[in-house]
Amino acid sequence: MKLVRLFLIFTLSGCAVRTNKIIGSYRSSCYINLYPNVILKIDSSHAFSYKLAYLDDKIEGSWIVRRDTLFLFSEWFNKKTIDPWEPIHKLTDQEGMDTYIIKKNGLYMLLREGINKDCFLKRQSTSK
Repeated sequence: MKLVRLFLIFTLSGCAVRTNKIIGSYRSSCYINLYPNVILKIDSSHAFSYKLAYLDDKIEGSWIVRRDTLFLFSEWFNKKTIDPWEPIHKLTDQEGMDTYIIKKNGLYMLLREGINKDCFLKRQSTSK
């Protein structure tokens, strides 16, 4: 329920970045075994999908933009595991969501200690 409240707050808030500017495909600037760490697709129906290099499953969910920040929500992000060998299903350390700062042609992971500029998601294409 906390996520639903957050979603409503962000949806009703004004946005500084036009949401149609971020629609498209993004690839991580970091690679695992010659594959981008993550490929992110953002569509106009406020749905997204992650394809992580080390995970067979596609992670899907919804997104919103508030000011210069992209918020991704997925049921995958709420999974709790005690197995240390279980692969991670999200990239940032925010509880229940992944968050990115929106820059000109890329998305930068927003972590609790600040922006991670090492592995950003570079815009590849736009889709309508």
